[in-house]
Amino acid sequence: MNAKNRVLLQHFLGTSFLFACVWLFLLIITIGLGDAEFTIKGAVLSFIAIQVPAAYLTLRFAFQLNKNPID
Repeated sequence: MNAKNRVLLQHFLGTSFLFACVWLFLLIITIGLGDAEFTIKGAVLSFIAIQVPAAYLTLRFAFQLNKNPID
């Protein structure tokens, strides 16, 4: 694995982990309140939706990396 791919993978895993922590925090609050309706399908769809920004940030980072390559 070359340096560029390693940096992109680390960036994607980092941003995905950050957004997954936010999702988990919001899910715990939703379950803890009790009066909000909770479904597994909704939780999975919201997890996928919250990972879209992580993918976008990784693509944006990749384009910036193409402009300024790693030596």
